[in-house]
Amino acid sequence: MTDLVMRVQVLSEPDDWMWQKLRECADERQAVSLGEREYEFYTYSDGCAFQSMCEQFGVDYSTVIEREDGLHTCDKK
Repeated sequence: MTDLVMRVQVLSEPDDWMWQKLRECADERQAVSLGEREYEFYTYSDGCAFQSMCEQFGVDYSTVIEREDGLHTCDKK
């Protein structure tokens, strides 16, 4: 199994209630906050759950996945 880290940065400004839900989602998945709008997830499924919530709310985000076998970047606009 490949170790990975998924960093998701929120690019747009969500409403306060959306931020609350996004933070709860990150906290439930034990994500590490890297700053005001960026979280680091340690499983692919946890990062995907956060991305899915962003998409549900119409929030733009950028994702970087670091794997031990390379680096992959995927942006969402």
